[in-house]
Amino acid sequence: MADNNQIVLQTLIEQNRRELYSELTTDDYFHLFVTEQIMKDFELSYDEVEEGIVDNGGDGGIDSIYTFVNQELVQRDTELIEGKRNSVIDVFILQSKNVNSFGETPIEKCNSSALDIFDLNKTIDELRSVYNSDLLANVEVFRNQYLHLASKFPILRFHYFYITKGAEVHPNCKLPLKPNCLKVE
Repeated sequence: MADNNQIVLQTLIEQNRRELYSELTTDDYFHLFVTEQIMKDFELSYDEVEEGIVDNGGDGGIDSIYTFVNQELVQRDTELIEGKRNSVIDVFILQSKNVNSFGETPIEKCNSSALDIFDLNKTIDELRSVYNSDLLANVEVFRNQYLHLASKFPILRFHYFYITKGAEVHPNCKLPLKPNCLKVE
């Protein structure tokens, strides 16, 4: 049963969806809404937010992925950023589920995919049979940028967000983390 906060949140989301993006499904708007909230400090445009969204079949449990160098967004159609020694590369991975629970299965799926797509021994072409083209395009942005700055010893940080309307966290995902849950920050 939903608690008051979940009911208020669901009402807010549904009102905003109807007013702003009535053409989107409730689940698609939920992901857009939470992505905008998490990424708001970067002041991304709608197009920048959209380019990071990769959910669809073959997303490996990853709904959005963004790469920043020194807080500047790296996009598919832009030049690689020329950083200096110890530049900071931040990778934001978002996964959202429009549900009133918080389970471990989505975290496990994303963890498994992350180990796969960030393995530089695997080429993008080798990953095409498993993952969709949008996800791979954003992974390629990260890989190209990371390798471009490799000689300058960048600081690499992964930020993982799993967003639901859940109030109860699955026991296997409570701190201290169990071996099958991922904590990356």
